Order: sequence, then structure tokens, then C-alpha cells
Amino acid sequence: AESSFSEEEEEKLQAAFSLEKQDLHLILETISFILEQAVYHNVKPAALQQQLENIHLRQDKAEAFVNTWSSMGQETVEKFRQRILAPYKSLEKVLVEFSHKELFDFYNKLETIQAQLDSLT
Repeated sequence: AESSFSEEEEEKLQAAFSLEKQDLHLILETISFILEQAVYHNVKPAALQQQLENIHLRQDKAEAFVNTWSSMGQETVEKFRQRILAPYKSLEKVLVEFSHKELFDFYNKLETIQAQLDSLT
């Protein structure tokens, strides 16, 4: 999993908040999950506030999420869209061998997929 913080930054967070490493990771994963869900659903700040209250998050903490989401939410959604639609490209060579039957079956599957795509337009 991709981390938002370097090892050194995590150590500083642990010290600043007097947390064990696993507790810090749980908190960071929870925050990440909440924000990923907010991005995925492109949730409005009021709806985020309601959802956080529904899971019994303390009001001051819910407000911190909502304030951050209000100011940075749309920008975050855009960044995720760009990252998802334009991922880092790495080229690698792939060698695939098919028997005659496998190649014919593969060709037929591609033809079926193409026909389905063509029917969408």
C-alpha cells in the first residue's frame, strides 16, 4: 500500500501524538479510507458530516474532516480522476504463446467484445 508519509515523518507523528506504530497506522488507514470514500462518492460536505456523525465520530473531529473536505475536496477528486485515468505507464515486454485453437478462441472473444463496444455507440 502506498503511504502518505515517509518512515521519518511517521516517527515524528508517533512522537507528537504519543502513539504506538500500529495505532498510528490504524489512524492513518482510517483517515485514508474516509477520504477515499468521500472522493469515490464525490460527497457534499453536509452529507460527509452526516455520515461521520452516523458512525459516532466526535463532532470536533467530524468538523475537521468537513472543513478540510470543503476546502480541498473538489481538488482532491480531480487529482484522483487524473491519477486513475492517466496512471503511470511502465513498458514491459510480454511474450505470449497460443496454440492454434487458443488463438482462434482469443480472436473470437475479441470480436465479441468489439461487437459489444460497437453496440454501445
